[in-house]
Order: sequence, then C-alpha cells, then structure tokens
Amino acid sequence: MAVIILQVCDIRKCAMHASILIHHISRSNVSLDVLTNPDRLQKTRDELTKKQGYCNNILSEKTKQSVKKLKQACEEEKDMTAEEAKEFGLVDEII
Repeated sequence: MAVIILQVCDIRKCAMHASILIHHISRSNVSLDVLTNPDRLQKTRDELTKKQGYCNNILSEKTKQSVKKLKQACEEEKDMTAEEAKEFGLVDEII
C-alpha cells in the first residue's frame, strides 16, 4: 500500500539506498470460515480483485505503464532499487 500512498505526492521522492516493492494486495485476516465457505471465498476474491483494479488504475495513471505490465510486476513481487523505481515511473526524484 505504501506504493499507492506515494503516488498522491506532487513530487514522489525516494532515498538513494531505498527499495520499493510492488505486489498484489493481500488480506492477512482471512479466517477458516471464509476459506471453507465457497460463497464467502468468492466474495473475498471479488473484493480483492476490485481493490487490486483500483490500485492498478492509480499506478497506471501515475507511472504511464500499462495495466498488463503492472500486473506482471505485481505477480513477480518486484523489488526495485531507487533507480529502477524511477525508470518504472514510481518516483520522480532520488535523494
């Protein structure tokens, strides 16, 4: 979520030795009730898919990357150096 929060800044800055991880959203508090109930599991899957879509749209707009490329980076759980994050469009400046 930090990558999404970073996108609201007018000038997105990153420390020179920092790294930025881009990944799919997750939900750590999924109970056994949800996992064993097909209807609840589908509802949770739909909610996460919808929220990931919102995140992809925000990132696509700010980075000028395609949603397809963003999905691929999220699937890879891409950990970027400051320079890689700048090249990808996640940050504007390295400090």
